Amino acid sequence: MKTTIIILFSFLSMCAISAQEDSIPTPIEESEILPLALIHKNYGDSIVLRWAPTKTDAWITGMANGYRIQKLEINQDLEAVGDWDTLVTGLILPYSIEKFKQEIAEHPMDVFLAAAAESMYGFQLEHGENLGSGNIFELAEEYSDRFSICLLSADMSQRGATGLGWRFVDKNVEASSKYIYRVYVPGNDSINILMDQTILADVDSFEMTSPFVFDVLEKEGQVDLRLPREKNDAYFTSYFIEKSSNNGESWKKLNEIPFVQPLTDHKIGNKEYIIYRDTGLVNYTPFLYRVRGYTPFGELSQYSEPIEGMGKDRTPTRLPDRFKAAMNENMTMEIDWEYDQEPDDIGGFILARSKRPFDPQTPVHEDQLSPNTRSYIDVSPSTSSNNFYTLYVIDTAENVTYTQSTYGDYVDTIPPSLATGFDYKIDTLGRVELSWNLGPEKDLYGYHVYFSNSKSHYPNNATKSVLQDTIFRDSLDLNSLTETAYYRVTALDFNYNVSGFSEWIEVKKPDLVAPSSPLITGHLSKENGIEIKYVGSSSKDVVKYELHRQEGNGIWKKVSSYSTPNYDPIIDKDVNKGEKYRYRLYAIDDAENKSKLTYDYVARAKLSRILGTIEDFSVYSENKKAIITWKYSGSENDHIKIYRATNGGDFTLIRSVKASNNSMKDYMVRENQKLEYRIALETKNGKVLDMSEVVIL
Repeated sequence: MKTTIIILFSFLSMCAISAQEDSIPTPIEESEILPLALIHKNYGDSIVLRWAPTKTDAWITGMANGYRIQKLEINQDLEAVGDWDTLVTGLILPYSIEKFKQEIAEHPMDVFLAAAAESMYGFQLEHGENLGSGNIFELAEEYSDRFSICLLSADMSQRGATGLGWRFVDKNVEASSKYIYRVYVPGNDSINILMDQTILADVDSFEMTSPFVFDVLEKEGQVDLRLPREKNDAYFTSYFIEKSSNNGESWKKLNEIPFVQPLTDHKIGNKEYIIYRDTGLVNYTPFLYRVRGYTPFGELSQYSEPIEGMGKDRTPTRLPDRFKAAMNENMTMEIDWEYDQEPDDIGGFILARSKRPFDPQTPVHEDQLSPNTRSYIDVSPSTSSNNFYTLYVIDTAENVTYTQSTYGDYVDTIPPSLATGFDYKIDTLGRVELSWNLGPEKDLYGYHVYFSNSKSHYPNNATKSVLQDTIFRDSLDLNSLTETAYYRVTALDFNYNVSGFSEWIEVKKPDLVAPSSPLITGHLSKENGIEIKYVGSSSKDVVKYELHRQEGNGIWKKVSSYSTPNYDPIIDKDVNKGEKYRYRLYAIDDAENKSKLTYDYVARAKLSRILGTIEDFSVYSENKKAIITWKYSGSENDHIKIYRATNGGDFTLIRSVKASNNSMKDYMVRENQKLEYRIALETKNGKVLDMSEVVIL
């Protein structure tokens, strides 16, 4: 006979068992400690011990070797009082076949006692000693199945647990005492231990508990009772469920066989709850439910608190046959839905909108629409994104279903306003940060920024894609000839309506290029100073010139700054008569860049008339010669330089004589010539004073 186990239950819900072994169990080595589970229950005047192996091979070893029980009394500080006491003389072994038959005859209604006997000895009676290799896997599976029935039988029947050798009652206990119990399987030599387990027990009063029902789930023609595993599995192995249709006056048991719903090794089943389903109910007919539990000690608990439940309509109503959305001329969106045949269980509608079909949705109205509503106008559809509408249909039982999303095409032809409020920053590396105010439009999508080197040129788009910001960063070439960059901005909305160009934004580049150098071309020594003649810088951004002069100590000093046109001379008035000076001239542009140095220029200040004076300068002709006369008061070593110009030509030096001679004769006179004369004083140190006035002969 091959037994099929539909539901397996682990001993006290603490130890998982395997539904199938890989092979027939073989005798174990005495050094291998096999798993053994042990629990206890206090009855005040006694302590009941329950144990069981957790694997098939451990079960076989326990049947063959038997069990021993020891007890150790301890005080409140968990210290031993005396020595270990062996409670049973000899070994605790399963009932023999004859003993099982006797017990079954005396208790014919205990089906789990009979199941325990059949699981232990029916296998042996059926197969005898025939354990050939041909049926080895079938026998291994049957071993595991029979072991599972033994575990369940011990949980459901005290007699079954005793007959399997897994139960012992210790009546020799004292109130308020503590004991440590030890159950073990000895080896063949009665020295080695094959399986061992201990437990601490208190002798306290005992109160029967009842299963805890968390809630009921009311479904279509069905009620699900949910019992939390964490609260119930520690006390109960199986359950009886009862139902009342007359508010608790009478009860009907829903299961004749104890209801078991453990988690298997493969984690099949609900992890949090034990769930019992009562099906085939008429919706909205209420019932009361209560639960009674079986403990691992073969006892029935008290009833749980009654809980009400009923089957409910969980089938949503039909969806509309047509559902559409269209934009009106006033830019609102009208949504309509229609039924070919009106359902009679509509409770209302909710219309929701989203940007995309599967995005989170937002209702477009506050209150639920009435059952007879068949259209709705959305006065403020989104102008910045798509409009997808979904209709939620709620029936009278509050079941909800919904349509597929429908698209409302929003046609927008109004562009955004022009961008305003511009500002910019630029550093010496040419990095530009352009900013402006955010536009007021709700459907504003972003901006395009355009660039040009001149207002007269059409600008180029400097943004590769739509800029969704009010800050634009760019990099300019500062080595170009242009000093200013120009930008314009356009705004666009989600329908790609584009505004016009903004005003021009002028970005002045930082000037890092020095102006070209000016050149000193000459000078005039005057009574009021030295007049510097020069050719100005060719750079257009020059705003001033600086004249520097070297002092006697070799240090260069700025004479002054001159904001003058390039053709105006520069005069250094702070000079000493006759002194020689070294000059440098620089051009400065509007960015304070200074031109490079070309060369130094040397000039001498005009001398004062301190060595003498020339008076009564005159010229007359005598015997075909010109007589030049003058009077001079000064040093005898001074000389007079005499210059002559013929017929309007340039003045040339004709002679230098001592100033004390007071006259000179010019023999180079010819007829019909126009002669002009000038004289100048040359001092003994080589300094030349100003020319005299011109005298015509």
